[in-house]
Amino acid sequence: MNARITGNPNIGRKIQSAIDRFPDSTHLITCGDAHILHNPLQNFVRIPESVVRIVDAC
Repeated sequence: MNARITGNPNIGRKIQSAIDRFPDSTHLITCGDAHILHNPLQNFVRIPESVVRIVDAC
């Protein structure tokens, strides 16, 4: 079985849209390991420097 991670740019755009619409809200983003380790989802989401962020594949 191969991971389907080619959708990360599309997923990232949807997440980014929510962050842009609600910049002062808390956003909890979860995904499977493959979306972090291969073609990382975090490459497609701009997180403001002023916020706490954790990218952790555990």
